[in-house]
Amino acid sequence: MSLRLNLRFNRLATLFNGIDQHVDFGVDPALQFERTDPFSISVWFKTTVGLSNQLIGNLDDDFKGYAMYVHHVGQISIALASGFGSIIITQTVTAGFDDGAWHNVVWTYDGSSDESGFTVYVDNVVEATIPALNTLASTTVSNESLNVGKYSTGAASFDGTIDDAAIFDKELSAGEVAEINLSKRPNNLKLHSAAANLVFYPRMGDTDQHPTIRNLGGANDGTMIEMSQGSFVDGVP
Repeated sequence: MSLRLNLRFNRLATLFNGIDQHVDFGVDPALQFERTDPFSISVWFKTTVGLSNQLIGNLDDDFKGYAMYVHHVGQISIALASGFGSIIITQTVTAGFDDGAWHNVVWTYDGSSDESGFTVYVDNVVEATIPALNTLASTTVSNESLNVGKYSTGAASFDGTIDDAAIFDKELSAGEVAEINLSKRPNNLKLHSAAANLVFYPRMGDTDQHPTIRNLGGANDGTMIEMSQGSFVDGVP
């Protein structure tokens, strides 16, 4: 029973200091989505800091790519961009996700190049969103590494704890999102019904050894920057 639980549910997560710590997974073509490609991103997080608190992304110096972050008063913000004048940015109406509790955010995208193709779930609930910009019209393929704990070159790191991060090369259905929230805790997505579409899946602590975080769903493992074995912490949901 205990072995099965260890395989199914997580025990460890990764703590970030909000200054210079992040995990760099390099540039992987499987994660360089074009604006016409459907995809979905899931992250479990816990923080007490709202403003521009970066979770995951690959925005490059030309502002191409995607990003997910905790913004303003604990709202979840999402960006898909092909440059500063060609971008979709939206954020949840609901705030307060910087409350020090664990949350799971899932962003699904249908490849439509329009904000209407974004769906944001927090803790398995579809969140109403406020579009800030909806002008995407060109390529979103990024030259930046995929980073967990920040979303672009020079950006400050996340201030808080991150567990299971995952990217699927499809738009997940509501039922598939619900699977991620099984028992309201991070669980082994290699057992998920859409596991064949996993292109990125670090468990962020379980079976990892500094300075490497294994990527169970893609080509590149992650390198921990300015971190140590002590960055892996107990306390997952």
